[in-house]
Parts: sequence; structure tokens; C-alpha cells
Amino acid sequence: MSSLLTVSLALLVLYLLKNLLSHDHGRPPLPPGPRRLPFIGNLLDWPLSRDWLTFTKWAEKYGDIVHADVAGTHMIILNSAEYAYSLLDEKGAIYSERPMVHVLGKLIGWESSLSLMGPGQRFRDTRRLLQQEMGSRDALEKYIPMMEAEIRRFLVSLVNDPRADKLRAKTRRVAASLVVKLTYGWNVANEGEDKLVSLSHRVNTDITAAIRPGAFLADYIPQIERLPDWFPGTGYRKTTRKMHDTLQEFVNFPFEFVKKQIEEGTAQPSLIGRYLQESPTSESQEELLKWMGCALHSGGADTSSSPFYTFFLAMTLHPEVQAKAQAEIDTIIGTGRLPSARDRSQLPFVDALVKEVYRWGSVGPAGLAHRSMQDDFFEGYWIPKGSFVIPNIWRFTRDPRTYTSPESFDPSRFLGPNPERDPRKLIFGFGRRLCPGEVFADESVFLLCASTLAAFSITMAHDSTTSAPLIPEVDFDGVTATVAKEFPTCIKPRSDRAEELVRAAFAI
Repeated sequence: MSSLLTVSLALLVLYLLKNLLSHDHGRPPLPPGPRRLPFIGNLLDWPLSRDWLTFTKWAEKYGDIVHADVAGTHMIILNSAEYAYSLLDEKGAIYSERPMVHVLGKLIGWESSLSLMGPGQRFRDTRRLLQQEMGSRDALEKYIPMMEAEIRRFLVSLVNDPRADKLRAKTRRVAASLVVKLTYGWNVANEGEDKLVSLSHRVNTDITAAIRPGAFLADYIPQIERLPDWFPGTGYRKTTRKMHDTLQEFVNFPFEFVKKQIEEGTAQPSLIGRYLQESPTSESQEELLKWMGCALHSGGADTSSSPFYTFFLAMTLHPEVQAKAQAEIDTIIGTGRLPSARDRSQLPFVDALVKEVYRWGSVGPAGLAHRSMQDDFFEGYWIPKGSFVIPNIWRFTRDPRTYTSPESFDPSRFLGPNPERDPRKLIFGFGRRLCPGEVFADESVFLLCASTLAAFSITMAHDSTTSAPLIPEVDFDGVTATVAKEFPTCIKPRSDRAEELVRAAFAI
């Protein structure tokens, strides 16, 4: 029997069972959405890429809450920030679960990570540890010197090699460097391949492959796990075993690195190292620390590298914004030093610029889905137990009811007596699934933006033959996190003095 026929029969059974079990004329209706087909529902309508754009089109047609049925799974898309607050924040107790994708969670092993972990004591313990360590700016204070040093290393790399085709890789490297330095005390290699960065890339590639709709038959028919390896349709096992092994290396290798450094007396300050050195740890506590480090490592690099790169795109396209931010830095700080985290309150326009980077290039435009733990009723609609509830953050940050001229890059919208909504209240998640690394990510983005503005001029590149400006295309792509597509730009130190400042600051 072919895999296609197996899937078709399974979907037919699921469809018939679902209709038999859910037949109840007394219930409120499901939210509106695209027309469903027999057996497969909206499987053919479901976007395979850039889902946030499809969801936004559905918002224009169906409204602020949309329903789709993907082969028997209820998908609830929220296109209003107020609806997201009402469900995911105010009703967080019943929307705190993550959907468990069978292959990614059970077979590859991500069910142990904070991002997919179910509610319970381990989930609470992990979040408590992270909150204590980095949940506020006061708690993060001890890591500020490290963050500033890594940003300065990035600035030196721009001085040494400012080519546009290297910029995206540089922003990824500094984002990864910040996270692994904080988490493990790991120093990312200045040049060439770095083992931990390479491992992170392999893991993220596996995640992208595993969550693609239709990637694995076992996501739709978990029962095939009981079949022998020779049975048709089980060929995916070789791939998932390899992904599982990569994830285990990703979790264990940096943790064992920290332990070895502690034993040898050469450990650098780090979050994991501090917990291991403060008190003896049991096997279960070490397991919790391993996955806590994994949560920071796997989530932190993407959520920082995306706004880093978006910042350069925005500055290339908007020299007037760049000039205003640089004037503020020159007036408040002068040209004798680089900005620090403590300068943020004195640089309101730069702070507003950072907020606009978040809004204009949303890191996770279709935020990670929540899962309803019981039947719920909202705005006259039924939300069945087990529904995937997806906050369409792209729509939230471009909602014309909230933001004036939402497609424009305009930091001034966050200034004055009536500032528009701070996008940080939207992009870092909702309810009990709020990103625990929010403060660290936000401080990192501010430091990179402010320091780069103080030292560099970012302008459009020009055609070498015609001298015509090469205008970048504004286009974002990705799966779990978005990043701007590569674009031409020209990056130069603002002056010889600025270049000297960068090199001197890095040497400190």
C-alpha cells in the first residue's frame, strides 16, 4: 500500500470520526474561515511558507479571529492584539500548552525543551531560574560588560571587512556569540568555522525541515511507529534518528564543556557555570540545566540576529532617520566613547528607533502556537479543546488601527505625548509562554544599534558602472524566525577618529 493511499485512508477515518464526535447543534459556531473540503479540510489552503502573509489576507476577508481545519486539526488564527491578550494572557491557564508535533517533539526530542515543554513543575522551575538570572535589567547587570565586549568585537569585524555579502553572516555570528558567551562562557572563533555555531546551524536546519507541513507521515499517523523498519512509509526513521543525535549533541556538548572548564579551573563567567559552581547538583537538576541552556541557545540567536540585520536594512533605506539618531548620540554622548547600556534612558530617539526595528521587521511574524487545554467560548465562537491558537504578530505590528502608516519606517511614532503601542509587548509572546530572554535580547539589540550608529555611516551602494544607487528590496523570509533577504549596502566608519575609537574600545 502506498504512503499516499495510507494517508488518504487515515484522513478519511479521522474526518468521519471527528464529524461523528463533534456533532452538536447546540454549540456556538466555529470562527469564520476559508471553505473546507471533505476529509482534508483546509489542508490545500494551508500556507507552506510565509504563513503570516496568508493569515493577514484571511484577516481582511474573515476578521480578527479565523478558523481553518488542517486534516482534522483546528487552527485558530488571531489577527488582533486585543484578542491575543484576551485569550493568551487573561486565559493563560487554559492556553499555556504548546502543540506537540509528533516527529519534532517525540522522535527528535524537542519535547524536553522549554519551547515545547508542557505545563508542570519542570516548566515552572526552568522559567523561575531564567527569571532570577535574566528576567530584569537589574538581574542582567552583571552580564553587561560581556555584552558590550562582544558588540565591540562585531564593530571591529565591520571595520576590517565591511562587505555587504558578509553582513548577514556577521550579524548571525555576533548574535550567536552573545548567547553562547552568556550561557556557557564559550568564545566564538573570530574566523572560520566555530563548532558550537555550526552545531546550532545544523539544529535550526533540522527544526525547519521537521515542522514543514507534510514533511513526515508520522505527524499524521503516529501509529506507524509500531511498524517494522522494512514497512513502506517508515523510511523517515533514519532521518529523524540523525536529527535526534544532533539535538543530543547540541544539548550535551556545551554543558560538558562548562563542567570540564570548572574542573580545570579555567571556566569563564556564565549562567550555567554559576549554577554548577554555587551548589552540588543532582542528575535531574543537571538535566534541567542542560535544557535551560538549550532554550537560551536555540531561541536567543535567531531572535537577535533578525533585528540586527533588519537595522542595517532600515538605515540603508532611511538616511534621515540615521542622521537624526547620530545627532542625538553626538549631542548626548559625544564622539569620545561608544554608547553603553546605561545611556539608553538618555537616548529617546535611538530607543524609539530600536522599537521601530522590532515593529517593521517582526522576528516571529506568526508567533509560536499555543494549544487550548479545554473547550472555550470567545466572542460568540467555539474554540475546541486541542486547537492550535496562532497569534499573527505580523498583523498586530502592521494593524492600521494601532499604527499610523504601518508600512513606513518611522521611529517618531513612539515619541511625544501619545506614543503608539510598544511592539515589545507583541513580539516576545503572550501569557505563560512569554519569552524568558526578552530583556537580554532587547539590551543586545539596543547596544548593537547604538554602537553602530555612533561609529559607522550606512548608505546605499552604487552600481560600479552607472553609479546608480542600488535600492534594497524590503523582503522578509523564514520559518520560526524571519530575516531580511540579503541586500546591497555600504558601511564605512564615520571618520578616522571613529575607526580609532572602535579599535581602542575593543582592545580594552
